[in-house]
Amino acid sequence: MKDLAELLESLVADAFQIKTKNNTISITENKPEASCKFVHLETDGPAFSFTLDKDKHIVLPFKREAQFINKVNDCILFFKKDDNLICLLIELKSSKDANYIHQLKSGRNFVRYLLNQINDFYDVKPQVKYFGLLFREAKSSPNKNPFRRGDNAFIQNVGLKVATLPGNQTYKLSYIRHHIPATD
Repeated sequence: MKDLAELLESLVADAFQIKTKNNTISITENKPEASCKFVHLETDGPAFSFTLDKDKHIVLPFKREAQFINKVNDCILFFKKDDNLICLLIELKSSKDANYIHQLKSGRNFVRYLLNQINDFYDVKPQVKYFGLLFREAKSSPNKNPFRRGDNAFIQNVGLKVATLPGNQTYKLSYIRHHIPATD
């Protein structure tokens, strides 16, 4: 039996996968006006990532006017921490747009749907812990990074624990994994 990451890789179309290159997952924002353009995550083990925000075409069957439920994430990333399967819902934002939480929750709901389908048709029952990760344009000093200060970086926000980090940088996934709380 395949593990969930291998199964997802075999089910998600290649065009939507964010392939790991040289042990790095690159998440990009292609809008010309965006000031938070990228985040690179250096992996240290198995991870699987994909996006539904592909070439400016959102791949959901909802009208543009369908507020909040028509949102997608820049990246949905799966990896293991200890014995837990973690799903990081990732957004790159340039502004103080408060709607990011709707995008993260919509992404979580899509993943729940996907995992329910996998359970029904492949008899795989993954237990997943969800966390949001918001990257913003880095306008402040590195000391503002909550991970570096030792703060509890993942704050409960409308039913989802979310951390905010400066964008346009490279992070080690092990660094982020280390700061994910043991319980959600």
